[in-house]
Amino acid sequence: MSANDTVTISMTETVTYEITLTHARLAEILDVPAADVPALLADIDNWAPTGPIEDHNELLDEIDCDTYRAGSEDRTWAVRAARNTAPVITDPSDITDDLRSAAADRCEQRARALIAQGVAEDTALAQAADEAVLFTRDLTQLARLRSHTLAELTRAYDGNVYRLLRDLGDHLDLSLAYIDRATINAHVERSLTDAEWQAIHGHFTAMDFDDHVGEQGTFRTEWIESVLDKAGVPGYGFTTEGHPTTNAQSSAA
Repeated sequence: MSANDTVTISMTETVTYEITLTHARLAEILDVPAADVPALLADIDNWAPTGPIEDHNELLDEIDCDTYRAGSEDRTWAVRAARNTAPVITDPSDITDDLRSAAADRCEQRARALIAQGVAEDTALAQAADEAVLFTRDLTQLARLRSHTLAELTRAYDGNVYRLLRDLGDHLDLSLAYIDRATINAHVERSLTDAEWQAIHGHFTAMDFDDHVGEQGTFRTEWIESVLDKAGVPGYGFTTEGHPTTNAQSSAA
């Protein structure tokens, strides 16, 4: 077993997340010696709900930062291993300024932690730098995988934004609103030229419209209240039993 051997870890809650990382990186995340990794991987069936991983936040964050939808009793793990036969090549253009900053911060924190544990400063700095390289490599690989997955998903829906977002919203129990080129065409009652669209879409980010609606207050809150009313669920200012909350009573007074 080499610290450079790789393992692909899958974690399933309501959906399945997956990450590929080296044994050395996994050992760092779990804060165990690299020599202990094979035994942990061999015991994968017992990682949850009461095993050695259980609700290990660092590992959950490494796989995906939004995986706290279920407890460990509803979580399953799987692994598949492969031995590296060649060094992993990372395209420098894939390393963003944010990633460089995160790697530098992680390197500094790791070096300080190792020194605090009694590791010689030179050794701690060298180990922290090596781990920062692995951290950067893993995140760039993950970003590339996500980009590829998104492209494949879009192709699977033939570029139909409505169907893609509808099915994604249904899968995640979300209600979505979005603005695209067709929406703006309808608003201006003409077709935007490619040059006009090129100028406009650079000002879009994924959550711009959601943030704007949220800032207006009434758009979002009134819609939520209408849904609650249709479902017979008490809304803002009421308890589950339908009694006014303390805040609502204070406002009325």
